[in-house]
Amino acid sequence: MTQLEMAATQGDYLKPFAKILLALAALRERQIGLARTQLEQLTFEFPHNPLFAHELTLLAGTAGSPAR
Repeated sequence: MTQLEMAATQGDYLKPFAKILLALAALRERQIGLARTQLEQLTFEFPHNPLFAHELTLLAGTAGSPAR
């Protein structure tokens, strides 16, 4: 996880992929805040990719319910 976090913050080519993996791992561990942060950053970095915004919307909708 440490190497993944390093790639997400300092990486060049694999930065977006590392952020996706961190968001997925955070969701699995029920760390909603971390998942939201990664998805928000991806949505900002790639505004024309609807997948990140969609996942962020789903996360907002499930914030009060158990993990999906």
